[in-house]
Amino acid sequence: MKTSLYLILGQLSLPLRLSAFVSACCLVLWVSNYQPSNLGESVVLPFLFQAGHAPLYGILALTCLMLWGAQGPFNSSAIGAAIALVAFAGYLDEWHQLSVPARASDLRDVCTDLIGACSAVLLARWASATRPSWGAGLKLLVSILAVLAAWGWYSFDATPWPLPFVTP
Repeated sequence: MKTSLYLILGQLSLPLRLSAFVSACCLVLWVSNYQPSNLGESVVLPFLFQAGHAPLYGILALTCLMLWGAQGPFNSSAIGAAIALVAFAGYLDEWHQLSVPARASDLRDVCTDLIGACSAVLLARWASATRPSWGAGLKLLVSILAVLAAWGWYSFDATPWPLPFVTP
């Protein structure tokens, strides 16, 4: 019998799954402290960091789902915890960026983080099938990229949304 792609991750030992989760948290912290410099830096690196919000927080959501094992993508508590964690971490990241030189804070980034989390949940559910349909997976991936492109186009060079409960 063939196992699913996600089942392989969900069956790792708890210490390994916990290590993946802690590593994802550390990656978010590292990226949160990134300070762009004006010393010959192109616009590509800051753009990649901005575009990387969704996959970065998608990885955080995926590793959170992995803590629940193989049933993570189907467990409403796990899905709720992953999305709540991403919302909380995204908000804290934006709040932290208020004090990081050359960084800006924008509530739309938290929305991008949540798009990444929801995408990770959908991809994990797809990967949980014993024989995932590659056609369905491709359609899902194209849909996710279309949503991200539309969101990026909408939010590109727009007036930032201030964080609620924070006075700048």
